[in-house]
Amino acid sequence: MKTVVSTKILNQSQKKTLVEADFNVLDFDFIQTNSIAFELEISTDFGIITSKNALKSCLLHPNFKDLFIQKSFFCVGIETKKEVEKAGFKVVETANYGLDLAMLLVQKYSSKSFTFFSGNLRRNELPKMLLDAKISFTEIEVYKTLKTSLKIEQTFDFLLFFSPSGVESFVEKNTIENQKCIAIGTTTAQTLENYTSNIYIAEQPSVAQVIQKMLQISDD
Repeated sequence: MKTVVSTKILNQSQKKTLVEADFNVLDFDFIQTNSIAFELEISTDFGIITSKNALKSCLLHPNFKDLFIQKSFFCVGIETKKEVEKAGFKVVETANYGLDLAMLLVQKYSSKSFTFFSGNLRRNELPKMLLDAKISFTEIEVYKTLKTSLKIEQTFDFLLFFSPSGVESFVEKNTIENQKCIAIGTTTAQTLENYTSNIYIAEQPSVAQVIQKMLQISDD
């Protein structure tokens, strides 16, 4: 039986998929996100939410819904979009990556203003492109990401990665050797390139697609 290590804890349905495919599953959270207090004013046309962690933190603010329920959002990732809509907000457009969303905003919404709800380790592509295009936006940091690395003592065959910070946390106490690594997207894959060339990228940036890609390559 082959073993897969997931760098985030999977839900029961995701684990069941792997177990039924005859895999031993080890899953741990290699990063932890903590919501932080933040000031909030309503002064822009739209909101930008690029992760479920950002949304979770926003919803903890006592005035967030009151101030933004009449606003619409731009999102990164289909899973983020679903959660934003589930919380009662309208999503105008969604892109798979922050850079793709930035390009969309520059091309179609350059006259609008935005509030970007971010984490402390957010990538720079989106805010840089908005700044370069002189698009009005306010960035509010709403959560922090902490590395929670641990040593994996068992041998394993596959590694599932869901963020660049998850990669960096994993390699703090572990070495990637000949295992096949599946990345949720291109930015995670770019970080993995510093440690291995045995990289596969999910067709879409979602946990389900990471698992699907792993099952696909395990049959090769």
